Amino acid sequence: MNHKGLLITLLPLLISCESTVATVEELSLSAINVTNVDSCSIFQLIYADDECLLASTVYSSYSLVSIPIRESELKAEESEYFLNYGRAKSEVLRNSSAYNVYDDTIHVLSSPSTGIDKIIKIPLDGINDNLSWKIESTPYIKGVYCRSFDFLDSDSYVFAGGLMDSEKVICILNNKEHTSKQYDYIPDDGFDSNPRIKKLVYFSNSEVHVNGSAILYVCGEGHLALIINSNDGKIRYLYDEFPKYSASNDGLTFVRDSKSPLGITASASDKAIYLSPRMAKMVNGKFVPDNFKGYPPYCNDRIEVFSWEGERLYTLCLDHPFCSYIVDKSGKRLFTYFEDLDIGDAIIYQYDLPADID
Repeated sequence: MNHKGLLITLLPLLISCESTVATVEELSLSAINVTNVDSCSIFQLIYADDECLLASTVYSSYSLVSIPIRESELKAEESEYFLNYGRAKSEVLRNSSAYNVYDDTIHVLSSPSTGIDKIIKIPLDGINDNLSWKIESTPYIKGVYCRSFDFLDSDSYVFAGGLMDSEKVICILNNKEHTSKQYDYIPDDGFDSNPRIKKLVYFSNSEVHVNGSAILYVCGEGHLALIINSNDGKIRYLYDEFPKYSASNDGLTFVRDSKSPLGITASASDKAIYLSPRMAKMVNGKFVPDNFKGYPPYCNDRIEVFSWEGERLYTLCLDHPFCSYIVDKSGKRLFTYFEDLDIGDAIIYQYDLPADID
């Protein structure tokens, strides 16, 4: 392991977007641990606590991987793959599921072409014991698709998704009462010709996080991030640049405008919200710019930190670019991931987060 220590320097930084202009502190962080995960084929970091790091994979047979953590260090050599691809009761189809963790249980919402067809609940301490898994069918959910979700409680989910023929982009599912409803929020971006096209835009790589009555929605297109108060419906924009797009010639999908950036990635703890706006755009099928400081254009090394009240707190500047990141359950550590394109290894960096967030 490479222990570099934590370096924090404070510099004034003027940050501006269409909705927020504020002078914030810039905090430079150096990784305290660097772990090579040989041939792990990680796609996206999902969850972390004191004992493990979970990630989705592009592995040919399994959907998820668990990497143990002991004495604050990742034990990559003990990684365990689980959740097979397939059509059996305890399996999922490739690229058709969303994942999150509640009360030491992994919840998998399986969404093939017919909609959400089942929920698989996997205890963190029973990933290789299928007999401990609980599989719940959702026969009442048809034509509803899920891309990212968080919890109201163990049986209630808030997710980016919903019915394709509706322009609403947030849905609430209660699998105990067998009900689903779409939250009354429609992005007012001026596009009104086809609700299915609009839905695809606001589903694509979008994320949802929940903290009490606050619902954070972060769009995977444009630079749009907002907090909705579920009690009164009030909205606070963190970024308010809506995606720019048009319908394709066949009317089946959307075409990004060359001026529209490629979304924002997000993570959250009970204390704060962490957003990383992608700066690249797509012009004639190519990334512009075509790299980020010599790295692939979808990488970044900056994360904007907000309170759950929508206040911009500071900017994290990391010593290594990343393509995926997650804040752990305690809100004390940050994990980032990057795949070295030269050697093909997955590299996971671990950072200590500032402890001064109220």
